[in-house]
Amino acid sequence: MNNKTRFRYKSLVPIKLPFFGIWQVSQAQDGEYTHRGVYRYAWDFIIVNREGKQFKNQGDFPQDYFCYNKPVVAPEDGVVENVWDGVEDNIIGQVNLKENWGNTVIIKHDNEVYSKLCHLKKGSIKVKKGDEVKFGQIVGACGNSGRSPYPHLHFQMQAAPYIGSATTDYPLNNYIRHHESGFSLQTHSKPENGELVSNIEAGPLLVAALNFIPGQRLEFTAADGAKSERVSWEIKVNEFNQSYMLCEQTGAKAFFENDRNLFYFTYYEGDEKSRLFLFFQALFKLQKGFYQNMTISDNFPLYLTYPKAIRRPLDFISPFFVFIRSEFRLTCDSIDSDLAPSKITLSSGMTNFFFSKKINSQEFKIEIDASGISSVETFMNNRKVMMAKTENT
Repeated sequence: MNNKTRFRYKSLVPIKLPFFGIWQVSQAQDGEYTHRGVYRYAWDFIIVNREGKQFKNQGDFPQDYFCYNKPVVAPEDGVVENVWDGVEDNIIGQVNLKENWGNTVIIKHDNEVYSKLCHLKKGSIKVKKGDEVKFGQIVGACGNSGRSPYPHLHFQMQAAPYIGSATTDYPLNNYIRHHESGFSLQTHSKPENGELVSNIEAGPLLVAALNFIPGQRLEFTAADGAKSERVSWEIKVNEFNQSYMLCEQTGAKAFFENDRNLFYFTYYEGDEKSRLFLFFQALFKLQKGFYQNMTISDNFPLYLTYPKAIRRPLDFISPFFVFIRSEFRLTCDSIDSDLAPSKITLSSGMTNFFFSKKINSQEFKIEIDASGISSVETFMNNRKVMMAKTENT
């Protein structure tokens, strides 16, 4: 049941936001202005300053708007299906109902999965029909063409390649929501009206630390009270193209996936007393961008967190009723420099619940530096296990 929930969007194309930086949703899905009927599943985006204004001066000209002429990018890899250009920008407050979509790029990402980017600036489109594009590649610039009284970017997903095709209800893969109290990671979600959103901005220190490649070996010295042992894990890939860490001491395996935004473990098999199991629990899920005090969460597989006596009856009951759960959380604690970081500290934890009652928990502290994941501390049952990366590995 846990994997079914965790990976329910696995088959979807990972569509992301089609811009750099932080933009605001000026009209969300089911918007009050134009996102109605078959066009209900769309978003309009603008850029605002700290005061919440979207333009400088009096906002009388397109170039007064902060989003005007800003790059618009491919939201995922694909092939350009259609391009429309040549529509002039409107005078502020006026609209072009005859060419209502304005300058537009439509990209095919998969069968019946197309993205459409509208109201682009005339002459800014950098791609043509048939071009292959990669996520983040600039395809044009935000403009004020078509049915656009002021500069903004219209973005929608659709199942057909035509400029007037109906929208489809399609979630965005991973993005950051910015709010007064901090940040939150949105996974397979849909931005709401007024929200400030951005793609995950991956940081080089985290990207390098999580860049596990086949044949790589990780070595740690694990200290548990007076007992100390050296452990080593090798990165391998099986015949199904699944990446995993193999504990050379116990034979345990921790399977993982690594994409542009996230590193996360998918499955564990073998000795649960292996130090690899603690590593699996501590870094169960981690985004590749550092956002101060942001906490992400997930659910651990119950087969790994509860005794077998509980697991067996759960197999029969869980399709109808779930009364136990195991929650994971990870928080970005500190970074020594925003521009050139050399050390990042994270904290994570696992908490088991019976209905709403907390049964037990354990906490982890993770340090990352230029060498990678340099240490993982585990705190459980008044006991501390310290795993420190062995030098020269």
